[in-house]
Amino acid sequence: MLGLVCDVLQIRMNQKKRALLISLVVLIGLPLAELAREEFVYLSVSNRLERAYKRIEIGMTKEQVRSLAGEPDFTTTNENGEFWHWGAMNYQGWLWKQIGLTWVKGHYGMGSRFNEEGKVAESWGGVN
Repeated sequence: MLGLVCDVLQIRMNQKKRALLISLVVLIGLPLAELAREEFVYLSVSNRLERAYKRIEIGMTKEQVRSLAGEPDFTTTNENGEFWHWGAMNYQGWLWKQIGLTWVKGHYGMGSRFNEEGKVAESWGGVN
């Protein structure tokens, strides 16, 4: 009888250990997976912007620039024309921000200025 009780207790201990292990994997593994996903998105955007900047040429249309770089993060207009701006910094993930792993410097950014005909008059890009 004592052997049976010990076996039952051992099974329950194993179940508790297994439940604890699963809980730890979920509590640690899921946030780490999300951090990795957010980093992948950030690096993908940064690489896309860098490739786009290298291909943008004076005289390209807005649609051609949009097809290379995607929608701009924001636009401005003044007497010198319309400016489109992109920045990888805008794609740092929510979880990175919540735990304070984001930074202000070292992000790839680019911009283009369009003339009154809607064509690229100048373009710039680089790491801030």
